[in-house]
Amino acid sequence: MDLFYSPFDFAIQDEETLRWDPPSQALARTATEDVDLHGVTIPADARVLLLVGSANHDPDVFDAPSRFDLDRDTGPSLAFGNGRHHCLGANLGRLEARIALTELTTAIADYDIDMARARRVRSSNDRGFASLPTQITRRR
Repeated sequence: MDLFYSPFDFAIQDEETLRWDPPSQALARTATEDVDLHGVTIPADARVLLLVGSANHDPDVFDAPSRFDLDRDTGPSLAFGNGRHHCLGANLGRLEARIALTELTTAIADYDIDMARARRVRSSNDRGFASLPTQITRRR
């Protein structure tokens, strides 16, 4: 699949990428009242861990959730949280990603990632790379 789309398409690609592999994998919360969820009562003051990465792959919410699908409705994605806990920087993050991808695809004709030397961030919450050795071919 050619991932070098027009800038308009980056908005669609960004949202599916965030659903597929959100940068924050878990959010800790405290229940403020008793909550019944799927036949289980979460008591008030209980600590709860929302696994965003898993929620974004819920087959009850997303059709074929393990498929990367740029035509998918990503509206239910929890990549930036939800409700009053929705990330205040979500729009800025989306804008920064679109600008970066537009600039990169304007300047780069091709790339090769050395996955054997790539190193992931070691964190129970965050996703990403500490090192991602990449060789690029510039556009002329």
